[in-house]
Amino acid sequence: MISTKKRDLKVEIMRIIAQYTVIASHIKGSVILANGELSSKVVMVESFCSICVLTFFVLSGFFMYNKEGDLLKLWKNAIVNFFKTIGVPFILAALFCIVFEDFLDTKASFLDCIRHMDFIHVLKTFFTGIVNLNVNSWPFSCAHLWFIFEYFFIVLVFPITYLILKKLDRKIVYAIVGLCAILLLANDYLMYSGNDILETTLFHYLRKPIFYSMLGSVLYNDFLIKRCKGPAGAIVNKKIFVASLGLYLVSVFTIFFVQRSYYINKSMYPYFASYESGLALISTISFICIIYNIRFTSILSIRKQKWAYYLASKMFGVYMIHFIFVHKLTTLGLQPILISKLTNPLYFILYYLLYGLAIMALSLLIIRAFDLIVGKGTKS
Repeated sequence: MISTKKRDLKVEIMRIIAQYTVIASHIKGSVILANGELSSKVVMVESFCSICVLTFFVLSGFFMYNKEGDLLKLWKNAIVNFFKTIGVPFILAALFCIVFEDFLDTKASFLDCIRHMDFIHVLKTFFTGIVNLNVNSWPFSCAHLWFIFEYFFIVLVFPITYLILKKLDRKIVYAIVGLCAILLLANDYLMYSGNDILETTLFHYLRKPIFYSMLGSVLYNDFLIKRCKGPAGAIVNKKIFVASLGLYLVSVFTIFFVQRSYYINKSMYPYFASYESGLALISTISFICIIYNIRFTSILSIRKQKWAYYLASKMFGVYMIHFIFVHKLTTLGLQPILISKLTNPLYFILYYLLYGLAIMALSLLIIRAFDLIVGKGTKS
């Protein structure tokens, strides 16, 4: 097991649940059925999974800006830590997907990919994505790696965000966060109306994840720590818990109806169920408040808590490789075959639960094997 010092069990459980919803969002299948009809069941899955990536962006702000010291040194440490803990796995995952593109996209074998590997093509493809700071030039199996580029922007502007949060009056910080939230919701309305002017101007250049990270810092330090207190019991603050649960359900079902209508009348882009949506941000904040108000230390044994810490420590690795498995199984035709046979809603839900758990378990097995190979299997 790993060390549990200076780790918040509630935050770790958020990471586990968020990663599971990431997997579920990737295995959801097409919203359009074979007969051309829109699948409301898939749209509902999208709506419940709207918290997936947003949770990670918001959680990034929980502790990132709490350190004290020389600003340039803090920035340097953040950049070094990014490349050591995120950059190396990111490079390995990207190169794997590029080298073995034919294996992942077709039925070509590993050996075929190695025999016909064009080293110059691999490097050119890789550095094209790095220079452009996006995954558009990479194989589809790299699609999930867009998150790393967005997280890099958070680290890149760390000094500016840090100064805003630390030096400005809290009322000004609240005003900035509130204004951005209002603009996000306004953008939802404009997108639904067919006018994405805010999307193509303001947020396209300012990068939404930077705002999400700043919001996470305010949410954690100014609300969760101060307000989520209460007597002993499974629920910390029942009023906040109930209000958050209600808001979460309302936001999820709002996303469902709005996204379903958007599919029918406007576009096949799942905007309202994605990290770009203000509605998705509401569901994410509600989800975080729900989990933070559950006292897991009173309902989980010490052994189960240690397992939760361990699993949470592996969630980044799961994120990096899970989509490779999802993509390959889809290429083989397994996922479309399964989805096409699931007309019963109960079986449909069971499929997502079991398939998602299988992908997560498979990813964890690969990570565990890698840890053993490099000698990390016995560290605590």
